[in-house]
This record gives sequence, structure tokens and C-alpha cells, in this order.
Amino acid sequence: MNKGGVLVYRCRACGQCDRSIRVLDAMLATILISQGQRFPSQWGGTSEGLFGMHNCKQRTPSDIVDFGLTDFIGAEVDLHE
Repeated sequence: MNKGGVLVYRCRACGQCDRSIRVLDAMLATILISQGQRFPSQWGGTSEGLFGMHNCKQRTPSDIVDFGLTDFIGAEVDLHE
């Protein structure tokens, strides 16, 4: 059974987690990201990577860095499915 969910990336600079990328199958997305493969064409054929960017200035004005590097740490499955 495919369970949708969100990909989770954690910022190295500020520690905040980004859960803004929704996928149709969280397990398959995690496997494809770990293998460096593209998502299925039914999902638009895009691909997410092991790393991303985060705008740390959205947290507080006193943050030292403007942007931080994020690491893919996993996926959270939708509970209502």
C-alpha cells in the first residue's frame, strides 16, 4: 500500500526542519532519493536530492547566516491514510 507524506530536511545552520515537499509514496521517494534517481513520470519526473537550501532569516532577524544547507533526514507518512 502506497502512503503519501512529506519529505523532511533539517537545516545545518539553524536546526529547523522543512516539511514543504509532498510526495505520493513516502517510502518510494525515500528510496529514490537515497539512490539518486528521478521520481516517476506520474509525479512530474522531478527529483529531490539529499541536500537543499533553507532561508534561515525567516526564523529570527538575529540569525547569523542568511541561508543554510539542509540534509534529507527522512519522510513522514500521512496519518489519515
